[in-house]
Amino acid sequence: MSESEIVRLIEATDEKNFTPSEDAREELVKYGPDVLPYFLEHYPRLRTWRGRTALVYTAMKFSRVSPMARELGRMALADRSGQVRYFACMLLAVSLDRDSLPALRSALDHPDPRTVEDARAAIDAIEHGDHNLFLSRGHTGKVKLEIGGLLT
Repeated sequence: MSESEIVRLIEATDEKNFTPSEDAREELVKYGPDVLPYFLEHYPRLRTWRGRTALVYTAMKFSRVSPMARELGRMALADRSGQVRYFACMLLAVSLDRDSLPALRSALDHPDPRTVEDARAAIDAIEHGDHNLFLSRGHTGKVKLEIGGLLT
């Protein structure tokens, strides 16, 4: 793994076109949680919501094993993009990390009602120890949130 290759891939996620961004994200996953320090460093520099979402979404796979993934999720809760905030809440829900509850509770005061609902769903998932509740907001059990290759 070379630092320059990881940085190149992170920058490639910041494209406005979907295909190059998704291809870069899929390559980053292959490096495993070793990419997370680079994500934390480069996240604030990315211009597009697509690039920031790609990093948060990729980090989700490592959210149960890496505090850096959860740190990125908490950082992304303050993003200007609702899409990024949605995936930040999802990452924190998947992590089941109780230490993220204060950050999620702060998001309950966000002016965007969708972000408030997403934060509320993440809190519910963490408090019940079931990441599926982020999507199964009515506790029906009919919706499952599967993250391929989730490290636990």
